[in-house]
Amino acid sequence: MKRKNLTPILITIMLSGCANHEKIDRLARDIQTLQARVAQVEQDINALRPEVIAASTAAAQANLRLDAVCMQPGSPCYHPRL
Repeated sequence: MKRKNLTPILITIMLSGCANHEKIDRLARDIQTLQARVAQVEQDINALRPEVIAASTAAAQANLRLDAVCMQPGSPCYHPRL
């Protein structure tokens, strides 16, 4: 009689152990997937870095040119420095 009462309990414990292993395996796969995505994003950022630097440099040069034009009296954007 005791054996019949313990069987469902043992089966439940064994199945819960399997479920935990499946969850751990799934989480490990998810972590690997996320690590691969992070690595890809890092590569994309590194590939874009020279373009960002070039755009920033071009913007700074354009601002210097605008400042030079706007310092000339008669220019539509003339604003004397205080």
